[in-house]
Amino acid sequence: MRLNKLLIFIIITIIAFSGCEESKDESDDGGITITENIRFPDGAPQLFSLTDEDFIDATYDIYLFEVFDPTDPDASSSYPFVSKIGLNTAAAVTGISMTGSDFLSAVRPDSGYNFDDSSNYVIGSSWYGQYDGVTHYMAGDSTIYFIFTAQNEWVKMEVLKASTSFFIQYAIDSGDGNYSATDTVEIPFNQTDHIAPGDIGTMSEPTFFSFSNGQINTPEAWHIGFGNLLNFSVELQSLTYVPTALINFDLEVEVAVITGETFEEIIDVPANAHWWTTESDIKKLWSCAGDGVANLEECANAVLIYDFPTYNSHFMQVLNPDGIYLIRIDNNVYKIKLEEDSYSSSNDGQLIWFMYEKII
Repeated sequence: MRLNKLLIFIIITIIAFSGCEESKDESDDGGITITENIRFPDGAPQLFSLTDEDFIDATYDIYLFEVFDPTDPDASSSYPFVSKIGLNTAAAVTGISMTGSDFLSAVRPDSGYNFDDSSNYVIGSSWYGQYDGVTHYMAGDSTIYFIFTAQNEWVKMEVLKASTSFFIQYAIDSGDGNYSATDTVEIPFNQTDHIAPGDIGTMSEPTFFSFSNGQINTPEAWHIGFGNLLNFSVELQSLTYVPTALINFDLEVEVAVITGETFEEIIDVPANAHWWTTESDIKKLWSCAGDGVANLEECANAVLIYDFPTYNSHFMQVLNPDGIYLIRIDNNVYKIKLEEDSYSSSNDGQLIWFMYEKII
């Protein structure tokens, strides 16, 4: 899921404390859009719609669906359909599975978290247990999942059973390692056509669910965003939260990177622009300046990084300030530039500055 590590929207981990530079005035519009705080744990990802020219209020964490696939080991010959759960990878929702523990006593691990991709799911059908021929429910197998949500929250989840609905229990980390009261919810999903589902891999219409509000959501469209990726620091022996830029490839968008021209000079789409269109082309990556990086040159393809290796400066620099990103949405094209003014502040959190303009 990488484009030879060439196209990276990445921002290195920010751990802000006193001594960081003063906050800038967020009311200064001057063509610059400024996010709210994205830093964990007091902030949340900021997802921006280029067409609406505004940030969206919320998004989903998981989606639940059924797929027709007689070759799937979890499918039976009499019922070749598999019920699965996916993560909202576009919004940097990440998870891990854990076996050998019960729901109440399970403790969140520090490492091993992953995104879904086109062929592998963190949850998927790994929750499958035994089928009950009387109730016609597939019971869960007691696998516990820890999920980092689209609202910077930690959730512990277990699938209890599923048929035409999923029954799951979950609890939200209150921020101090303790969890809220456990909620049990029924989440229905739309089944595929069981008579003539079509080709192998035919999927039902998914149901989208948010842990933060405990509701089924209709996803709102967004195109670019800024959120936190998880990375295990060998040095700190703990999880770190890496701010990064996001592209929503759940939508039909195309991305190109232009160099050699300023933001103001780009008034049309260059004839030689090379467009990428799928998650497999451009994907969120871990911090290139994390543990084990010997020198700054190894981060030459990053967009924004810490002032490496001066760790305590908390200064973010643009390694490629001339890089302009084009995003094509339907027949419209927008140009985007991440600003060198992006910064970390102990008062305001992690704010990202960017410019954008519609050119077609």
